Amino acid sequence: MKYLSSTESPPSPAAIRALAYQLWQQAQCPLGRDLEFWLQAEQQRLPSPHPSPHPSPPLHPAPPRRTTQRNLQLSPQQNPQQNP
Repeated sequence: MKYLSSTESPPSPAAIRALAYQLWQQAQCPLGRDLEFWLQAEQQRLPSPHPSPHPSPPLHPAPPRRTTQRNLQLSPQQNPQQNP
């Protein structure tokens, strides 16, 4: 982990936001986990008051994405709602 010297300023909210967005995309864009990715980005960008000899464990990986009706392309034969 990188530690800031007394002359370095902490990362801006924009830098943390950009990293949180990148982490969210790497996890396949799960819904409802925005705070988790923000905190993970802060942890990676901000200095720790006490250096740790062991890195922090990663947050839980994203569960596999479920396929929904919206992102499925069904043919008329496969979709009983459209057949008379």
